[in-house]
Amino acid sequence: MLHSDTKFEGSLGQVLSALALQGGVARHQLADDVGLTRATVTKAVQELMDAGIVAEVERGRSSPRGGPRPILLEICRDAFHVIGLDIRREKITGCRVDLAAKLRETVSVRLDPTVTPETLVESLYEIVDRLKASCPDVPLGAIGVGSIGPVDVATGRSHPMNFPVLDDLPVCDLLAKRYQVPTTIRIGAMAAAYGEERMTTGESGPLKSIAFVVIDFRGIGLGLISGGSGWLTDHGGVGEVGHVAIDMNGRACECGRRGCLVQYASGLAALRMRDASGIGHGHSESMLSELALDAERGDEQAQKALLEAGRYLGSAIVDIDRLLRPSRIVVGSSHDHMAEWYMKGVHAYIEEIHEASDFTALQERLMLARKGSAAIAYGAAALQIKNFMIAPSAILGILSRQDRAGLQRRRSEQIRTPAR
Repeated sequence: MLHSDTKFEGSLGQVLSALALQGGVARHQLADDVGLTRATVTKAVQELMDAGIVAEVERGRSSPRGGPRPILLEICRDAFHVIGLDIRREKITGCRVDLAAKLRETVSVRLDPTVTPETLVESLYEIVDRLKASCPDVPLGAIGVGSIGPVDVATGRSHPMNFPVLDDLPVCDLLAKRYQVPTTIRIGAMAAAYGEERMTTGESGPLKSIAFVVIDFRGIGLGLISGGSGWLTDHGGVGEVGHVAIDMNGRACECGRRGCLVQYASGLAALRMRDASGIGHGHSESMLSELALDAERGDEQAQKALLEAGRYLGSAIVDIDRLLRPSRIVVGSSHDHMAEWYMKGVHAYIEEIHEASDFTALQERLMLARKGSAAIAYGAAALQIKNFMIAPSAILGILSRQDRAGLQRRRSEQIRTPAR
């Protein structure tokens, strides 16, 4: 039976968060860790066990004073899975993530240039259906979406420039209605930042802040997490860092200004650098994917263009660092190998400048996205897991309608029987 008491739901969240951080914890230790009474912890653990979320895994060591060995608890990673989606102009990437935030599978569908709102939605359904079908015995608990922006978090819609088929499309409502699970949307860079935050769990110490820089076809996005919370604006994230001017007398930009970063460091800018004779003609998102692959194959013009774009991005990253001083700056892209080539140019730029000595060196805090081109999709799923750990009632309600026998069967397959 699920409880509607807000205070008790907070207790459920505290127990879940502690188990996610540690795993293999006894009930009495949980009570000490989260500051709850043993009675409350026992009640919370029983409800989570009844829902198939938590299981007894083995017995721990006896105390020095003797007595029975305590039974340890652990989250069942396959209690349910979460699907993350990354919507770009040229493709949609989806991934399936288990409750322990492990990436289990990634798929993508390329969008035709003539895509319509209807075919875009069908592509979203196709990806979710494929990911669900690959693990049919595990229920779907939630869907997270990372999208090109601006994004309206409250309405679950995106309002991108130059991609009218996605503008004002009720993506979250459509997915939630079809799959009957909680669905959220964030701007891509913000979603990716949540993914990086999740992967720091269990490291030597929590990061105070993470800035995630996304290289896109027409923009450079920035997502910022500080103190565990994302920086949200009406834009859906920090904003479009690509429209920060790096040269007041530079190239004209569609935003009405001159010298914006996107004119030098976006994917489109890199394509134009490779083929100066084709400026403004024949460049597409699909060509951007090929640009990075060409660089991998040894194409010198492609390599030169990506390194040059990376140097411009390096200039912006230094500005981001001097303004925000995040604990970590992460660079990623939805295109394979793209961020790696940009990063070569970023490092080359940073090595040529003088860094302030009042903070840990930027080079030591700068890294590539650990999930590569799946970073946004993974992060969108990781945010939903984070939401579940804080307020589990919505997904617990969904699971309570699932086949309990199936949940118990999966739990028995995944969890070791406690020693008696």
